[in-house]
Amino acid sequence: MGETISISIGQGFNLVTTLQLANAYAAFANGGTLWRPYLVKKIDAPDGKTYKDFPPVKKGELKLSNTTMEIINDALKAVVNEPGGTGQNAKLAQIEVCGKTGTSQVLGLPENEKARRRKVLSAFHKDHALFASYAPSKSPEIVVAVILENAGGGGAVAAPVARRVLSAYFEGKKKEKSAGKSEKPGESDNRRNLDGDDR
Repeated sequence: MGETISISIGQGFNLVTTLQLANAYAAFANGGTLWRPYLVKKIDAPDGKTYKDFPPVKKGELKLSNTTMEIINDALKAVVNEPGGTGQNAKLAQIEVCGKTGTSQVLGLPENEKARRRKVLSAFHKDHALFASYAPSKSPEIVVAVILENAGGGGAVAAPVARRVLSAYFEGKKKEKSAGKSEKPGESDNRRNLDGDDR
C-alpha cells in the first residue's frame, strides 16, 4: 500500500515540473496525445522561406477511453464554471476554461492548529499554489499551468494568474484578427515572420 491512499488525493512525494503538468493537460485538451515539448517550431530566413522545421514528436497516448476523457473534461470545466468550483478565479466572461486547482502542503498541521499557526508560519513553510488549465473547453488552443511556491491555495492565488495569462492570449488574438482586416494582402504573414510569431 505505501503511499497509495495519500497519492490518490494528491498528497505524498510527487515530483512534477510545471512543464510536465502543462504537457499532461495538453493531452487532456487534445484527446489523449502526449507530445514532446519544444521551444522553436521553425526558423525562417529573411526572405520568408523556411530554413529549418521542427515537426512535433509524439511521445505516447493516454490509455483512457473516450468516456473517461469526457468525464475528466466535464469535471475540469465544472471546477472553473460551476457554482462551488474551486477554480472560479480563472473564469473568463466569454470563453469556457477547463482547469484544476491544487494546494501542495509543505508542512502538515493538525486541523485545530491550522488557523492559529497559519499566521505565524514562515514563508518557507506555507503551501504551494497550483492551477492547470486549458481553453476554450471545445477546440482548446492554449494550456496554462501555474505553480507558485509558498503562496497559499491554488484557487485563491494561482487561478487568478492563469486567468490573466488566458485573458492576454485571447485579447491578443482578438487584436491580431482586427489588425489583419485592415492590412493589405500579405502584410500579416510578413509581420508574423519578422516577429517570430507563427500562431
